[in-house]
Amino acid sequence: MSKDEAMAIIMAAVADCLGVEVDAIQAQSRLITELDADSLDLVDLMFTLEKRFDIQLGQARVESLFRLETDSGDFGPADHLTVATVARLQRYVPELAARGSAKVTPAEILPLFTVETLWRFVDEQLRTADTAATSS
Repeated sequence: MSKDEAMAIIMAAVADCLGVEVDAIQAQSRLITELDADSLDLVDLMFTLEKRFDIQLGQARVESLFRLETDSGDFGPADHLTVATVARLQRYVPELAARGSAKVTPAEILPLFTVETLWRFVDEQLRTADTAATSS
């Protein structure tokens, strides 16, 4: 499946889950700050994408995407994310790389999620499924 085909499916899912017109959605549309998604909408989107792409994300996999470990081990809003967490999230949210060594808080992450962030996550899962199918 091409990126354009996958993005069309993702944009339709975003439109369905958030009740917005597909024409109002762009690859760089931020899910929370521009399309008014909340955290429950994001979980709904992940499960909708699971169905539409016939991939198995699983609850643990979805939760691991949103697990934001902090330097103190707590998950409070003032705590900064660990370097490992930021590095893991950069695969999906490349804008984090531009932050350099600046401290990042959990509250700063979700507003950075775009439609393309969802594509990166789906693409990774599709590649993993293809690799597993090829090696079987």
